[in-house]
Amino acid sequence: MNVYRSRLEHSFTPTIHRRQRHHVLPFLAVLLLLALCLQCLLLVSLLPAYSHLLPTDSHQLAIESYREKAQKSFFNKQQGKCMCKYNKSLNNPAITASTGSTSTTTFTNSTSSTGKSLIAELCLNQTTPNLILEYPNDADAHFYEIRMAMAPWMQHTSHKMHHAAGYAGPWIENRWISHFESLYDDSNGNTTNNHSTDNDCYCLTDIFGPFVPLLLPWVDHWVRNSMRYPPGFLDALTSVLRPTVPYITVSQNDEGITGYHEFNMTEYPNILVLSAGGYGHVPIPLFKQEEKTATTKTSTQNRKFSFSYVGSLQHSPRHLRETMHAQLSNLTSTIKVNTSTTLNFYKYYYGERWRKVMQESKFSLVPRGYGRTAYHLMETLQMGLIPLYVYSDVPWIPYVNLYKDLGFMVSYRGGRSVGLVALVQELHGLSMEHVQKREERIRSYLKSHFTVSGVLSQLQNFMLGTNQNNDLVCQRLPRSVRDK
Repeated sequence: MNVYRSRLEHSFTPTIHRRQRHHVLPFLAVLLLLALCLQCLLLVSLLPAYSHLLPTDSHQLAIESYREKAQKSFFNKQQGKCMCKYNKSLNNPAITASTGSTSTTTFTNSTSSTGKSLIAELCLNQTTPNLILEYPNDADAHFYEIRMAMAPWMQHTSHKMHHAAGYAGPWIENRWISHFESLYDDSNGNTTNNHSTDNDCYCLTDIFGPFVPLLLPWVDHWVRNSMRYPPGFLDALTSVLRPTVPYITVSQNDEGITGYHEFNMTEYPNILVLSAGGYGHVPIPLFKQEEKTATTKTSTQNRKFSFSYVGSLQHSPRHLRETMHAQLSNLTSTIKVNTSTTLNFYKYYYGERWRKVMQESKFSLVPRGYGRTAYHLMETLQMGLIPLYVYSDVPWIPYVNLYKDLGFMVSYRGGRSVGLVALVQELHGLSMEHVQKREERIRSYLKSHFTVSGVLSQLQNFMLGTNQNNDLVCQRLPRSVRDK
């Protein structure tokens, strides 16, 4: 019996071992696969921090691809494949940014018979009197020259946008570049593209009017290079600029295109800067993502506060925000409450529920920040609410003539907000009917002025000298970069 049992155990043992191995091997394979996956995730997480140490082959390929695209676009326009619309008639088609459709507008207000760029001169002469500008006969060739020289820093496929204020782009500079550059490149007399249906294409004048554009992502390079322009950037740019050519560009930086006194605009008075940040010749909207419009119910009922401010108290010159907040806080306990309203006077809030607080307020305070404006101005208008903008030396408001019917503004000088107390006392007692009418007026301009497509359309109409549907306004270059 013992012998029989011994034989049975001996005969079954190898079978049991083989079965154990069959279970163990898949388990080890799974563990190895998991380890490899964890290593891959770790490498991916480290890529942003060490991207500057990685090979630059892909970046160089992107530069060469961009140059090839620019070269193809230019050659198509030069080899008879593109008969520029402006050369056919003074009735120049303005490409509507929001839809891509065309409409007829007269271009004669933009360029005189002698070739002088009237729009550019009228705008830039406010800063530099008697500035003489001539639109170049080789404008498309000069634009191609700029693109080739600046190719390493253009917005090609390997370009990286900067991160700021919890947002990673695209920013207004990126939007301007991608829209207008593709509009220029994609219109080469090809009937299959989105912009042309009659074998015509757009030359530089058809899109940018009397300007040669500088389609550079200034602020991305500046921020990502530790608040300095990268090596070679300005040298390459200044090597191709001409003293009498009217250039145009978009800048988001609070410091403008000057950076930290790196690029002296007095040496290049022929560059017209459409500025979102607060230093340029034409104020344009500064915004990140588009905000949803407040509901009708919220905009007319359930208001709890006359005024609210929902931002940081920091990042403004000479403690502007702190002073404004202190004035309103002190005023809360002394103001004479109008008998027609039961609203609380002032609410300060800084947190995730800022949109709700705004919707519960009649007026949203928008004190300027590090630059002459703040994201909060466009956030308020995009939500269909009424801003009260507090500025220091120069009000930086896009569509300033239109804004007078939409919001309010008050100046801050000498360590106090001049006129703030009198203004808020007046607005505190304003009826909800009046507030509602003003909010309805704001909503009527949302699509045409405060969306991405609306802003691009405004930029195009400005460049083409179209008075209709254009509310951008030129002004003198501020005396200081940002009124520190």
